[in-house]
Amino acid sequence: MTELKPTEDFTKELTKSETAILDYYRSLNEERFCRSLLTIARTTGRGTATVQRANNHFQRLGILSWIRGNGNRVAGMPCHPNQYRLTLK
Repeated sequence: MTELKPTEDFTKELTKSETAILDYYRSLNEERFCRSLLTIARTTGRGTATVQRANNHFQRLGILSWIRGNGNRVAGMPCHPNQYRLTLK
């Protein structure tokens, strides 16, 4: 997948859901943060699939990267949320 460079004002190209999710990430005031997709979805009032699509779009724009979390509460494994890095210049 080719990384795209965001335009000077790439936010004009975002959907309402993507804007809400990006606003949430910005509100954290941290370049690096740990959150599960479910936590992000609940906080922004979106679904987890919408958050995942937005994250993939942000990744293609080159402004978001992450290390996938792991775990399964049902199987009794401890859960570790995704570790994100938001890079806005």
